[in-house]
Amino acid sequence: MKFTAKNTNYIAQGNNGLFPNAFVEDDVKLVNGSQYLRIDFPLFYQINTSTSVVKTKFKGVLEFNEVHTPMYVLNENDEPVELLTFLHSGGKYDKTKVYDWGHPSAQAVRNYFNLDSIWDKLIFKEQSLKQVAIDWVEHVLKVDGLPITENFEYTEQWQEL
Repeated sequence: MKFTAKNTNYIAQGNNGLFPNAFVEDDVKLVNGSQYLRIDFPLFYQINTSTSVVKTKFKGVLEFNEVHTPMYVLNENDEPVELLTFLHSGGKYDKTKVYDWGHPSAQAVRNYFNLDSIWDKLIFKEQSLKQVAIDWVEHVLKVDGLPITENFEYTEQWQEL
C-alpha cells in the first residue's frame, strides 16, 4: 500500500524537515498468528530519480488485535446501523454517512488485505468492501501527527521507483 505526497515537497510538522518526492508505504509487518498484526508506514523520500530512497523517522502505525469493533453508518432515518447489516438490507455505502469507523480485528483485516507473506507489499484485495477498507485506512492512519489524507493520496498499485 502506498501513499504519495500531494505536493512535490513534503514539509514535516514544526518545520522538522523538507522531503522531496515523499511517499508513505507499508514497511514492517509484525504478525502473531491471527491474534495480532502491526503494520508500520514510514515516510520515505527520494532526492532525485537517480538516488536511493531514504527512510525518515516519521511513520504511521496500524495495529490490530483480537478485538473487533464494527463500523456503523447512518441509515435513511439518520440512525446508526452496523455497516454489514446496512449493506445486506440493500443500503449503499457512502463514506460521508459513516457514524463510527470501528476497528477490525487482526483476523477480520485479512479479509481486506493480501497478507500472504510479511515480506510482500500490502495490497487491498479485490472484493466488494475494497473502497470501505481504503476509506478506513485513510481515516485512521496518521503520519507525522496528521491524517494521511492531509498531505498524501492513496496510489492504487504499489510500484518500484
